[in-house]
Amino acid sequence: MVPPRWIAVLSSGGVLVGDAEAFPVSERVILERYGVRSLVVVPVRADGRLLGFLGLDACRDPRAWTTSETEI
Repeated sequence: MVPPRWIAVLSSGGVLVGDAEAFPVSERVILERYGVRSLVVVPVRADGRLLGFLGLDACRDPRAWTTSETEI
């Protein structure tokens, strides 16, 4: 299940990015269960609607995602 906050952020065209430890506890528990140390989640949109999202994660070491990586 996608956290409601993610839907709100992605629906408005926002991006979720950062270390798992910086996410709210309810989300962090899920991320840590899968070994996610940091992630970037970008919306996939068409005709102004959110169709889904693309997420990339780093599991070995935390990673600082660059602006160019989040804009791709």
